[in-house]
Amino acid sequence: MLDVLKMTKHTGPVMARRGRAAVIACDTCGWAHLDPLPAAEDLAEIYGSSYYDEENPGWLEKDRREQSFWDLEHADKLADWRSILGRETGSMLDVGCSGGLLLEYAVARGWRGEGIEPSGPAIAEARAHGLTIHSGMYQDVDLPPGSFDVVHSKQLFEHIPDPVGFLAWASRLLVPGGVLTIHAPNDFNPLQLAAREELGLEDWWVAPPFHLNYFSFASLERLLAGRGFSPVLRDATFPMEWFLLMGENYVVDAELGASAHRRRMALERRLDALGRRRSLHAHLAQQGLGREAIVHARRDG
Repeated sequence: MLDVLKMTKHTGPVMARRGRAAVIACDTCGWAHLDPLPAAEDLAEIYGSSYYDEENPGWLEKDRREQSFWDLEHADKLADWRSILGRETGSMLDVGCSGGLLLEYAVARGWRGEGIEPSGPAIAEARAHGLTIHSGMYQDVDLPPGSFDVVHSKQLFEHIPDPVGFLAWASRLLVPGGVLTIHAPNDFNPLQLAAREELGLEDWWVAPPFHLNYFSFASLERLLAGRGFSPVLRDATFPMEWFLLMGENYVVDAELGASAHRRRMALERRLDALGRRRSLHAHLAQQGLGREAIVHARRDG
């Protein structure tokens, strides 16, 4: 029988525990999140100074080395934005832009792009490539209303303590009919749960204090639809859990994880050359599968 965690404002079944933290399927919010949540000032300190240097050393350099692969994903997003907006280019804000690879790709293809990033090393990396980057947490950056056709965030929604507040902030910055794209881990998905049971693993994707929220396609779409946005398109990323289900336990073996990632990149490049990669991702998204969920939503009004 599932435990039920009761808090001042939030109640829901406990989905997982890690140390003193629990993940609850919150009936109040409509998505799963940590309890207790870290203090906002602690999060600002983590992401401003230590996230890349201490928690993810070498990540920015790795992304840059793999830039040609990540550009497949960037091309997908630009194609989807062109389709939704009905024009070739526009203005884009990338929130939590890291080293700026998506911005660099978009700007080179005629988009006006700006980024927001709290990490000093990531800001330096992005600015070294000529990009316009605002330093700080998104809620502390003051930009004019209606400034952008697209607001994009990748690997941000799992980290922020107030996703509802982010939507209000993003809505203000978008033109009417503009696009908000949320790209977040697709956690507690069926492939993860199957791999957990098959290999007898703990919930390895539960990562306090960094990952506060645990979204699925459905919970992202509910969140957006209830707060001034209309979800219009899903996409997904490659389901790395397939390697686990084939017996390759990269959760406990970093070298095996790196090997799985290299083979994933090679496979996706081949599928792209065959014209099959995007259709595979679209099918996975419709089934609620894929390691990460990508939801494009149009701003109402």
